[in-house]
Amino acid sequence: MMTYGDYLRTLRIISGKTQRQVSRISCSSQAMVSRWEQGKAVPNLCHLPGLARALDVSEYHLTLQGYKQFRDEYKRFYERVNDVCSIV
Repeated sequence: MMTYGDYLRTLRIISGKTQRQVSRISCSSQAMVSRWEQGKAVPNLCHLPGLARALDVSEYHLTLQGYKQFRDEYKRFYERVNDVCSIV
């Protein structure tokens, strides 16, 4: 199952940015961005506006509800890919 850290990493990769770029735009340290992606910490509310700007998403996408929606869609997509692969 995709963790919140995996989710943040996925959003960063989709945005085409490095951890360093995200850290600069979000006014966070690169070490902190790495800790978020590794699941060792989670961004607090004061980080959300800058992080959303850095990842080119709305603040909603960084909330638990946004994460759950993405996780559920990702799970459905992954299940469909597995179904197609099992047919081939």
